[in-house]
Amino acid sequence: MMSRGLPTVDNLASRSIVLSENDALCVFCKSDIETDYHLFCTCPVVDKVWKVCLSWINCPAPLPRCILDHFNFIPGPFHQSTQAVYWRTVWLVTTWIVWRTRNLCRFKDSSFCFDSMVKEIQVHSWRWLSSFTKSFRYSFSQWCCNPGLCLTR
Repeated sequence: MMSRGLPTVDNLASRSIVLSENDALCVFCKSDIETDYHLFCTCPVVDKVWKVCLSWINCPAPLPRCILDHFNFIPGPFHQSTQAVYWRTVWLVTTWIVWRTRNLCRFKDSSFCFDSMVKEIQVHSWRWLSSFTKSFRYSFSQWCCNPGLCLTR
């Protein structure tokens, strides 16, 4: 993603793989050409997903509009390094779910459901945090009730 290697529509076009005009649109908003920048930074639908994740920690901050800055962004409420690790895990899960959902919509003709995407982010974030982070000791029910509290403690 950082090296612009994702096979987004614009990247495929640069390799002489051209899609129809309709297939070139973002599968989420269906209004802009799909680029990595659009998909992760400016798509209004994906922006709402990011805002839900930020709402977990009561942080209404706008997200950076550059992919590298987006990756390096640490929300204001996080002051400890473990909290930053927790947020980076949520960030990685969110980008993975966005990309996975994009692929399901594009290649499997699956339909997009905002609530399902957010739920998947919540489930996989908890799985990754509880599996790979020794300091994360919250049950799934605690995580579902208040992910923000689990992230900021």
